Amino acid sequence: MQCDKAKSLLGWFFDGELDATTRALVAEHIEQCRDCAREINAMHELDRISRQLVAPEPETGLWDRIATRLTEQGAKSAATGKAVGRRRFLVAATALAASVAVGLLAYRTIGRRDSDTAKRGVSPTPKEASPPDPIMVNLASLGPEDRRLAESQVTCASAECDARLGAGGPPIKIVLQKEPVFVCCKQCEQWARAHPAQAVAKVHTLEHRDDEPDDR
Repeated sequence: MQCDKAKSLLGWFFDGELDATTRALVAEHIEQCRDCAREINAMHELDRISRQLVAPEPETGLWDRIATRLTEQGAKSAATGKAVGRRRFLVAATALAASVAVGLLAYRTIGRRDSDTAKRGVSPTPKEASPPDPIMVNLASLGPEDRRLAESQVTCASAECDARLGAGGPPIKIVLQKEPVFVCCKQCEQWARAHPAQAVAKVHTLEHRDDEPDDR
């Protein structure tokens, strides 16, 4: 018998659970194999030591105290489980009710909108997302204070240009006569720097145009 096979049977051999033929083969192998013989001897020694152990006697009333404690803990666990289960049920029910309410509201809103559309004889079409306004995008590239000034000025400070600030790119900020003004491009910047008084005057006119009375 091979050693690996014999080692797998040593436990059954020691407990006497092998048939006669297999037991004879294992016994023959143990006589020739020191490793297997050492394991059988270790089993015998462990069995001898375990037989010398004495089980301690429990204290009087120990089992009654254990049973009482287990009963109390079981009751607490059951009560806690019921409370937790009740809370979970209420949370789940509330969430379900909210979901149903939102779904009904959305269904009624869409149904009413589609009904009104059908009455007008127009087929409902999905709303397309509008492209971003390039002017707002370019103005958004400025800082908060500069953006406020540019939105108030609206138009380029050059007297030779009436382009809206932000229409052709981010507005250019320059300081003329200690006042910040905005132009739309490099060409208008050159004109404004060459004619600072006119550029500042135009900005003042643009900033106060809404204050003028309407004669119409």
